[in-house]
Amino acid sequence: QLGLLKEMICDGSYNGKRIPQNVIVIAACNPYRLRKTRNNQSYNAGLVFKYRRHRIMNVTEVDDLVKLVYVVYDLPGTMLHRVWDFGSISSEDEPAYIRAMIETSQTLWGGNSVDDLELKKFVTDSLVKLIFESHKIIRKLSGETYYVSLRDVERSIQLFGWFYNILKWRSTQLTPDKIHDWVKKDTSNTKILCSSILLSLALCYYYRLSSEKASGQKYSDREQYLRDVIEPFTNNQKTEKFMTLLGNEQRWWISELKIEDGISKNQALKENLFVCLVCIFNKIP
Repeated sequence: QLGLLKEMICDGSYNGKRIPQNVIVIAACNPYRLRKTRNNQSYNAGLVFKYRRHRIMNVTEVDDLVKLVYVVYDLPGTMLHRVWDFGSISSEDEPAYIRAMIETSQTLWGGNSVDDLELKKFVTDSLVKLIFESHKIIRKLSGETYYVSLRDVERSIQLFGWFYNILKWRSTQLTPDKIHDWVKKDTSNTKILCSSILLSLALCYYYRLSSEKASGQKYSDREQYLRDVIEPFTNNQKTEKFMTLLGNEQRWWISELKIEDGISKNQALKENLFVCLVCIFNKIP
């Protein structure tokens, strides 16, 4: 595909046929950037491209692609002089972009009509602050400016609306034996809204972080995220409540699946199934 893209941009043709002069082809590409590690911390997040078999020596080694911020391939040499860096959003402007995306989103409430202005303001203000703080801490922990982007904002908005619909449905339609304890104790809309916000943050930001402590670290990246982002939102309550919420969701989803005998429903399985299923239902890569 790169060859065809090069032909269109550099040569002005498509499969040998001249493209009309009033058609301008523009493309965007992610930069070739190596991920930074702290104190020899391993590349332990993610499965794709993590390991490969050496074809000659027949040994397992770390795939070079896992070291990249983005999985990208070399551009044809003739395209390089046409590439320029259009920069990134400044920290001063980013909250305004996030707010604009939330206020104009068609998926924020999962297709529902919400007339309560105070409720809408609470959700908008909370999402703006939490998404912005999530971006700050992940950039700080990863050492990469481009590790998060406005695409993550869009995913957060989509997932909030999806979880809001799911949790509302569970609280009103499921039989008592299928409802989690937190729903039995509190079916208020505020509780469901806060849970939807936290679950969307977990899927977009928390789960991408490492749970292992690097050498010299007091907290793992996940623990640091909980301290800097989640605790202030929950009025400095213990993060056990957030972890309980995630645990309840994971157990609910795995309870809806038929797991063969002999397969342990451990934390790793529950977490991976939860993330995979939610992303599949929302068509999020």
